[in-house]
Order: sequence, then C-alpha cells, then structure tokens
Amino acid sequence: MYEKLRRLVLPKMIPPKTKVLAAVSGGPDSVALSHILWRYARDEQAKELSLVLTHVHHGVRAESDDEALLVQKLAAEWDVPCIVHYFDAKGYAGAQKQSFQEAARAWRYARWKEDMLREGCGLLATAHHLGDQAETILHRLLRGSGTAGLAGIYPAKGAVIRPLLAFDKNDILQYCAREKLRYTVDSSNLEPVYLRNRIRLELLPEIEKDYNPRIRESLGRTGEVLRWDEEYLAAQTETAWNKHVRNVDGETGLSRDIFSEPAAILSRLLRKAAALASDEPRGLGFRYIQKIMVSEGKTGWKQDLPGLTVKITREGVRFFRPDPSTEKPRRRGRKPQ
Repeated sequence: MYEKLRRLVLPKMIPPKTKVLAAVSGGPDSVALSHILWRYARDEQAKELSLVLTHVHHGVRAESDDEALLVQKLAAEWDVPCIVHYFDAKGYAGAQKQSFQEAARAWRYARWKEDMLREGCGLLATAHHLGDQAETILHRLLRGSGTAGLAGIYPAKGAVIRPLLAFDKNDILQYCAREKLRYTVDSSNLEPVYLRNRIRLELLPEIEKDYNPRIRESLGRTGEVLRWDEEYLAAQTETAWNKHVRNVDGETGLSRDIFSEPAAILSRLLRKAAALASDEPRGLGFRYIQKIMVSEGKTGWKQDLPGLTVKITREGVRFFRPDPSTEKPRRRGRKPQ
C-alpha cells in the first residue's frame, strides 16, 4: 500500500514544500494515514514536506482521553507538532439544534480550517477509505441523491486530500500490523444507532454475502465514473451560467433562454441561482427544481418555494426572498365549539 501511495498517489496530491495538517482520531485509519505522510516526508526529503497532527477530543466516550494521549505520543515519537481540541460535542449539537454527527463534523472542520491558517498548512488530509466511500454512496442512493451526490467523496477537493480513498479497511489494518502501529477502536462505530452505522454493520455485509462480495469496490468505481461526469457537467454549467446570468430587477437572475438548455444543465443552473438567492448551499430539492422546469419559461409564471420565490418575466427568471412585511397572514381555522 505504501509503495503505491508513494509512487502514484501522494506526488499528485501533495506539491513540494507543502505543510500538511493530518486529522487523527486515534483509530487505525487516521493513524495509518498520519504514519504514511510522516514516512513519505522522511523518504522524500528533497520535496521539503512537513506534517502537523490535529485531534478533536469530543468529551463523549470514556476512551476519549486515551485517544488524545495516543495521538500526542505518536506526534512526540515522530517529532511533529500536535494540536488537541477539547469539545463538548453533545452540548454543541443541542445548541445548534443539529444531530450529533452533523454538529460534530461542522465543528471539526471549522477548527481544522483555523489550524491550517495558524500553522501555515496548505492541505488537510483525512483518512476516508474505500469502505467510507461505499457507505456514502449507498447512503445517498437510499436518500435519492442525484449524480453529484452519487459521485461520493472526492479524493481531492479544494484544500482537502484523502489519499486512502481507494484502499480497503483490510489494507489499512494490515499496514498498521506490519508497521506495529498502536491505535484505538471507537466503540460508537460498532453500535447500529445511526443510519451510517447500520449501512456499515448490517446492509453492506448482507449485500456482500447474498448479492455481490465486492460491492465496496463496485460502488467505489461507480463513484469514480460519476465524478468524471459531474466534473464535465460542472464545467458546462459554468459556461452556461456565464452565458445566461442576468441582473433582473436589481437581483441575480437568468435569461429565459435557459429553458432551451439540456435538462442536466438547466437543473444545475436553477439550483445554483436558487442557492445564491436563498443562501442555502444545497439549493432546492429535486421536486422544486422540477416544478420550475415544467413552467417551460412561460411569462407570468410564479411559484413560492422554501426560502424563496421564483418568477418569470419578459426580462428573465427572478429568484428572490419574499418580503415578510408583504406576506399575507395565514387564515386559521375556527376553534371547535
């Protein structure tokens, strides 16, 4: 695994003279990744690479203290800097009114972004592997995601790299055993409480047993092919956006000519415009995008959607937030006598 990463993967992901921030939980995946990065920097000294470890103590499980201590010991052995963040994950999730997993993930990435700025790191490395990819794609398939979602996790996107994405969990465990690396096991990952855990612990093993013993590899290949398609469609959408974007009544809008675009491009243009108008990065869901597409660009068409209103005029397609002061109050039914 290491030689393949050294020859084929890491040189493409990590430019010379880069300082990499490695997110290390203390589990086998992140321990293996951080060791590989440390080893690569040592073996390729001419590239002048450096490493910083960062760890988040979620304050939830009894073994959290042991995980933080393990990461600090590894950093000391390898003579690299180590940052440990202490975090009341459950309290934060409650305050944000989010699920524990969503809130913790957002908090971690916010801290890692700060770490990168403070330490001068050009890249953040996370230890997602082939199993994570398969779980993600299957999870999104069950939720009805489109091409973008089914493309799965990207090996490299922005400043985030995931060098282990093409490797199976067994490859990682074998690497840890061969290099005699110490790691901890997150007991919460073994509990079928969250949907992602149930997919990993129940659904994927059942598919492997009864339908396709190499389903993880199959899903990984599917994600890779869909990423190729999605990257092409994203580039085509950007070209179409520059062609059709308009200032409609003082707001960002689109020309009515967008309705002559193929559905794959039209739907993306509508989703992007809606996201800009509503400040919701995920944009509109499929059924709302479909409603706009069915209008076929007819002048006078108008629809109130979650967080915004869409209106088609002679000048173009408007996307705007409704003014609360002009909204009519909803009539309430009479109370039963």
